[in-house]
Amino acid sequence: MSENPLLVAVGEETQVSATAGIPQTLGAYPEEDGGSMPNLFDCLASTYHLQSILSGGLTERWRRQMVARLPLQAGQKVVDLMTGTGELWTLLLPQVGENGRVRAVDFSARMLAGAARHRDTLPNPERISLHAANACSSGLASATADVVVSAFGLKTLPTTDYPALAAEIMRLLAPGGTVALLELTVPARGWRRAFCLGYLRSCNYILRLLGGPILAHTHLLHFASEFSALDKVASACRAAGLRHVRIEQLTFGLASILLAERDEQYK
Repeated sequence: MSENPLLVAVGEETQVSATAGIPQTLGAYPEEDGGSMPNLFDCLASTYHLQSILSGGLTERWRRQMVARLPLQAGQKVVDLMTGTGELWTLLLPQVGENGRVRAVDFSARMLAGAARHRDTLPNPERISLHAANACSSGLASATADVVVSAFGLKTLPTTDYPALAAEIMRLLAPGGTVALLELTVPARGWRRAFCLGYLRSCNYILRLLGGPILAHTHLLHFASEFSALDKVASACRAAGLRHVRIEQLTFGLASILLAERDEQYK
């Protein structure tokens, strides 16, 4: 049994208490508790569902655009890395149907607690399993995912983790499988950079005006402003053996999708 009161490990899946308490204050990030990433996302958990509202609906639009580019079919198995509270599930589950499965991975106990509550509101919740793990080392079975997805988690990863993440995606994908990664991006120069930075500054102003626990999201905006492109992630994916790696920009480059596949013949 895990020492964390929110998590109880049972075989491959992690059972998460859907009634676990969520902190109502910003908490210790970043000065106390080492400023750890899990602690930041624990602080974000209680207000993470507000992201779509705060972005004027853009984050939800971008998630839909990413899922629309996936060759999803009924009965497929999807791994959702850095799942948060499961914002992608309502888009994925109709595509994979009653026999499809989503394995959701996150390292934040309180994000997973929120994900468990979200799962309980969905039809056939047994289609979703929750796993407390790092995205770079999920512990899930190899070559069992038809699709691997992740939305808005890359910006907080250090660049030194990109090779490990790409290798983990390659390991998880079945031959012929597809990966899609979605992230906020800031173009390197020109009017699009000015537009994107202006948008992030506006979001930051609104968050500070609102105050309270929602202030934790200002830390994400900092990471977003420093995350210029998916090029380094794409290079890591190619080095790991993924093929047909390409990047598509959305909304003047404010967000980008990385798509890639594992070859059918790759061993």
